[in-house]
Amino acid sequence: MRFERATGVPVRAPIVEYPHRALTRGIEGDCEVSFSIDAAGRPFGVSASCTDEIFARSSARAVEQTLFAAPVRNSVPVGQGNLVYPIQYRLED
Repeated sequence: MRFERATGVPVRAPIVEYPHRALTRGIEGDCEVSFSIDAAGRPFGVSASCTDEIFARSSARAVEQTLFAAPVRNSVPVGQGNLVYPIQYRLED
């Protein structure tokens, strides 16, 4: 039996640190982190587009440090490009 996976998925969700400057200023925001993964599930070409630039570094770093389960075709892991991982920054009430 063949195993197939259509797209890369995180092995675990990225660990995102709320930037201290944004926290102390009460800033919330959203980011879309664009990247590719190799056949081993390692991200590369990571860039973050955020509603506030203050979140870009933290978002990119979180995805860079996350291992993904690569897509599988014909029972073989393959790399994938044009992935986007959304990250939200929200302060608790």
